[in-house]
This record gives sequence, C-alpha cells and structure tokens, in this order.
Amino acid sequence: MNICAATMVRTDRPYEVKEWVNYHKLIGVNKFYIYDDFSRVDIKPLFPQNTKWLSSIHDRELLQFKLYEKFMRVAKEDKVDWLLLIDIDESFPLPPVSPSFPVEAV
Repeated sequence: MNICAATMVRTDRPYEVKEWVNYHKLIGVNKFYIYDDFSRVDIKPLFPQNTKWLSSIHDRELLQFKLYEKFMRVAKEDKVDWLLLIDIDESFPLPPVSPSFPVEAV
C-alpha cells in the first residue's frame, strides 16, 4: 500500500519537521510531499529520498487550497492509495493496542 503524508512548512527549526516525518514513517507512511514555504534554513538534506518537494505557488490568498489540489494531482500521478493532508504541528494518531483492540484491527 502506498501511503503519503503531505504538508506545507515554513520553519527555522528543521528538527520539528524531521520528527514529524519520523513519526509518520513509524506508523507506515512511505512517501512524503513537502512544500517548503521559504523556510529560513535549508531543510531538504534532512529528509529521505522518497520526499517530493513541490515548487512555489505564488497566489498567497489561495495558497493552501491550491497546494492541496496540487498534492492531490501529484498523488494521483504517483498512484498513492492514501493521502494524508496534515499540518506540521499535527500527527495521525493510532489507537492504543489492548486485548480488546488488537494491533491486527488497525
């Protein structure tokens, strides 16, 4: 299954973005789309090769809407099964594993 997480980021703390990527890799995300909205530091060297960097979008009023459309177009081209559109300060939580909710149910 091809699962992708997509986000937009503008940061001077690349470790936060790296932490976000690492968490989502642990839960099974295997592809990332990141739009770097003019971060103050170069964050690209910190990320896996399967990270796709999207180019600049100049219409600031509709930036997020147009960016999500672009993420969806690229995901369709890449034959992504699931696309998670998540802000960098959010994560996709999984329920805790317990005898009444085994990991096989996730």
